[in-house]
Amino acid sequence: IGPGGSAAMDKAVSLLRAYGAEVEEIELPENLNELPVWHATVLNSDGRTAFLPDYTVAKDRLSGQLVGHVENSDKISRKAQLDAFDKISAARPVVDELLGRYAAVLTPSVPDEAPLGIEKTGSAAFCLIWTVILFRYHMVNPSLTDLQALHTPVVNIPGFKGENDMPVGLSLVAPRYHDRHL
Repeated sequence: IGPGGSAAMDKAVSLLRAYGAEVEEIELPENLNELPVWHATVLNSDGRTAFLPDYTVAKDRLSGQLVGHVENSDKISRKAQLDAFDKISAARPVVDELLGRYAAVLTPSVPDEAPLGIEKTGSAAFCLIWTVILFRYHMVNPSLTDLQALHTPVVNIPGFKGENDMPVGLSLVAPRYHDRHL
C-alpha cells in the first residue's frame, strides 16, 4: 500500500472509532494468498472464449492483453484452470467464516491514489480477491450466475484523497450474500 492508501486507511479507522465502532486489524489466512493468482488463471483462461468472437472479427482492434487471452499466451492448461476453479470454491467458506465475525471489513480498494491524467485509472490489484469471477458466463450470457465468484458484496467508500488531490479507494466487504446488511 502506498502513502495515500495508508493515510486513507488511517483516517477511516480514526473516523470509525470516533463514531464508536470497534476496529481491529485482521489478516487473511495464508492459504488465501494465492487468490490473485487463481483470479488471473480464471480471467486469462476464460478470456479465450469470452473474447473469441471479437478476435475473429477484428483482432487488430483488440488490445494485446485480450489477444493474449484468446491465443493463450500464458499457456494455461485445462488442469490449471480447473484447479483455480476448485481453489476459489474452497475459499468461499473460509472467507465467509472470517468476514462473518464482523459487521464489515474495511480494506483498501487500490494501493494508492489514482494517477494523474486520463491514461490509466490505477491498479485494481487489491480488488482482485473480492472479484474472483468466471468472466465467461457474465460476458457471454449476463443472465447466468457468476459461478466462480466469492460472492462477497463490496461497497466502495469515496471521500479520501492522496497527496496529489486524487481519489483513494477504500472498500467495505461482508460475507457472501450479505449485500443488504453491508
